[in-house]
Amino acid sequence: MKSKNRSLILSHILVRAFYVVLALVTVGCVLLLFNKELLLTYHSISLLIAVPFGLGALICLDKLLSNLKKKIVFDKENVTVLSNLSWVFFGVSFVTLVEIIVLFIVQGTIDIFSAIFIYPLYPIMCVGEFFIGLIVRVVKHSFESAVMLKEENDLTI
Repeated sequence: MKSKNRSLILSHILVRAFYVVLALVTVGCVLLLFNKELLLTYHSISLLIAVPFGLGALICLDKLLSNLKKKIVFDKENVTVLSNLSWVFFGVSFVTLVEIIVLFIVQGTIDIFSAIFIYPLYPIMCVGEFFIGLIVRVVKHSFESAVMLKEENDLTI
């Protein structure tokens, strides 16, 4: 039981640390917007568009971990948090898809390094983000079923 609490506390600390990481990424992206290279501008814009999704994910994880610390597990609020988290991943996947389309349009401006090493990663990231959203959605449905079973059991005498 003690190691579960430590793991939960460590997870919560890491989620809170990622608020700082997200802030640093945001500042870095804003600074890169003033760079003269067009490709960095596209990446910076897409990352800045994705920042609210990252913040949303952190808020959802923070709330879920807070509830777990309070021993609130199978609750409608957690189902809502998981639903929001899945939509965050679907949103980020959409942002990545839009960036892929934009990079296809401006493909002539991409240097050889980006074309070989960076550009092929975007479709993989897009599918990965969508798949994680799908996994979270399945977990959400599992929690939703568990909440309904819990409510039925609470009503049974």
